[in-house]
Amino acid sequence: MRAVGKYVADISVILDGSLKEAVISGNIRGTLFLLEEAVDYLERLARQGDGVGLVGVEELKDLRTSLEKLGLSELVRVEYVQAGRRQAEPEEMPSLVRKFARENGAVVVTSDPFLRDSAAVMGLDVMYLGRERGPLQIERFFERDIMSVHLKEGAPPQAKAGRPGTGVSSSSRTSPCRGGSWSPSCASSSRRPPRAAEAPGWR
Repeated sequence: MRAVGKYVADISVILDGSLKEAVISGNIRGTLFLLEEAVDYLERLARQGDGVGLVGVEELKDLRTSLEKLGLSELVRVEYVQAGRRQAEPEEMPSLVRKFARENGAVVVTSDPFLRDSAAVMGLDVMYLGRERGPLQIERFFERDIMSVHLKEGAPPQAKAGRPGTGVSSSSRTSPCRGGSWSPSCASSSRRPPRAAEAPGWR
């Protein structure tokens, strides 16, 4: 559980549900600020039948319900504040979040890696709730010297090593991959493509 503090959340953590999870798990305790501009934006979208707005409004309702049902209202106080102007555009939201955090000594809560980095550059404290993406299965075939991997149904994957115009093609698997899609079993049973010994000068 984190120490009691001040936090300001952006739209990303509202939409993906990570804000609610952080509150329930105890990672956020103290005062949680939500920008009225963000709420207005989500409401506008919801009125238009936009899925993003509908999800956002529902998540805000669920957050309030969770605080009440779990008896967390005394541990997390939610305040709605205005940081800029009404009818703010979505591209303005990150700037408004940073502005409020800087002026009020609040921690930026986000799952947006760009906002995370820009806030950190400005010396702001950040709670990053994004989920890091693991490597794709096909990325297992790519080493330093691999230019491309070619997939064809019923045929072994072909890896091309070297530089443009000098590459050497080689099968990266002894049996073909089947099933119409790339699968972990296909990648895990592969052998490494040849390194660029056949392509002098590639570094």
